[in-house]
Amino acid sequence: MPVKFNPWHVVNENEDFWGITLTEGKYEGTGITINDIQMPDDSKGLMVDYTVMKNAEGFSDDDYKTKEFEAVLADILIQMITTATENLKDENRNTDSSEPNI
Repeated sequence: MPVKFNPWHVVNENEDFWGITLTEGKYEGTGITINDIQMPDDSKGLMVDYTVMKNAEGFSDDDYKTKEFEAVLADILIQMITTATENLKDENRNTDSSEPNI
């Protein structure tokens, strides 16, 4: 099931980062930034470094160190990648080729 969220961007003299706020469900109101995403050579999954900027009401930092929240974060990343891929197709780029379209 898709997770609903709103993206945001902060730029000031000390910071320049983007994040998302979850707008529905158990974690509604949670604000996070994604600091880094890596795909290690020895792993079949992704390593996501994120920071919870704002806890949902009644939640502690430990509530975000669960498999359940990791699944929510994975759903969000899948949605972002899917949207980016669709946007590339909308721009008439060939995303089905094994050769780079340079």
